[in-house]
Amino acid sequence: TAAILGALARLDPAGRPAFEQHRTRFLDELDAGLARWTQAMGPYRGTRVVVVHESWPYFAQRFGLVVVAALEPTPGVPPSPSYLASLIQRVKETRVRLLLGGPESDSAAVNQVASRSGARAVVLIPSVGGDPGARDYLSLFDVNITRLTEALAASR
Repeated sequence: TAAILGALARLDPAGRPAFEQHRTRFLDELDAGLARWTQAMGPYRGTRVVVVHESWPYFAQRFGLVVVAALEPTPGVPPSPSYLASLIQRVKETRVRLLLGGPESDSAAVNQVASRSGARAVVLIPSVGGDPGARDYLSLFDVNITRLTEALAASR
């Protein structure tokens, strides 16, 4: 955020005080959000999940989710029937609770793995505007954390 502040201030030196104020407010709101999201996800640290493809590694690490496997062994390449069968078996054996995908995910494959393994499919929103509730960066996390905690609470 410091680099953004610097660039904006170079473009509009008179606006620097307002940019600094907005940056400070954003960082305060981000810190409060991180505390809230970390607390909400706290009971679920260590939860094993399968992702459709490796697009959530930092999110998983930050909130203590353990990624067991990816539904797409190679991003963008549909899984073979034999791969899906072995994945379903692995999900059952390792007691994976959630299958995390996005709006772009192959819903047929996601639903097949979820229904045959007992894992619950959850659609996470990858970007602002991908859901009416995801109006900005912070509300994007609110939406995704709510989806995760509701699914995890229901899968107990």
